[in-house]
Amino acid sequence: MVTGLSSFELPNQIREPLTGRKYEFYLYPFAYQELADNLGAYQERKELAKHLIYGSYPDIVNHPSAAATLLNHLVCR
Repeated sequence: MVTGLSSFELPNQIREPLTGRKYEFYLYPFAYQELADNLGAYQERKELAKHLIYGSYPDIVNHPSAAATLLNHLVCR
């Protein structure tokens, strides 16, 4: 599995083509409505400031105590 920016380095390391074996998935951040449906509107409103700062990417939503570290990994590659 190749994800994110590491895929840019892949052609330099592999000489075999990926024809027919390559799948691309786009994982978007959660929508506010998805979060509100899951946690409840009141709880999500309390979390809104955090989501505005750190985003609502699945890993950040699932591990809020590590949000700063996870966001740093997303943007500093």
